[in-house]
Order: sequence, then structure tokens, then C-alpha cells
Amino acid sequence: MTIAELMVPELDREMAQTRKILELVPADKLEWKASEKLNTLGWNANHLAEIAGWTKFIVDEDVFNIAPPDGPKYETPSLKDPAEILAAFDQNVVSARAAIEAAS
Repeated sequence: MTIAELMVPELDREMAQTRKILELVPADKLEWKASEKLNTLGWNANHLAEIAGWTKFIVDEDVFNIAPPDGPKYETPSLKDPAEILAAFDQNVVSARAAIEAAS
């Protein structure tokens, strides 16, 4: 069994569930926080949307460091429209699926 045969079905299931959650994010609540110590709902939605996009780097590179000591710290996207967040998520899922399918 290949890596793709093992992982793509799970990716598809998990990303379908994640998309359902992102579809529920209301545009007028992106700045809401459950607590001052936590990130906003918008930050969390952007973060969920971006994670799938990391797959290509994780598969293709020997090291994946979002805070390299000799470079700039990674910044989570800050899209302000739930439709844009969903579009970014969908694009990242396509990229993740392709990376997994191409993995040896």
C-alpha cells in the first residue's frame, strides 16, 4: 500500500469535517475572543485554513520550521472574509492532496 493509499482517504475525511466548521464562521464575529488570552475567531479560522497548506513543505522538505532562528517568524494569514478563508482552505487542500499523492 502506498503513502497516498493510506493517507488520502483520511485527509479527505478530515478536510471535509474541517471545511464544515469553517463554513460556520460568521463574518461579523471574526474579531470575537473567548478570552483576552486567546486568539480571535478570525485568527483561528485562518490558521485552520492554512494548516493543510503546510503539507507540501512537510512532504517535500527535510525541515519545516515556522520560526527559524536565522529567519523571519511565520505569520498566520489574516483574511477578513469567511469566503476568502474557505477559498484559501480549498486551495491548500488541493495542494496537500497533490503532495501526498506524489510522495514516495
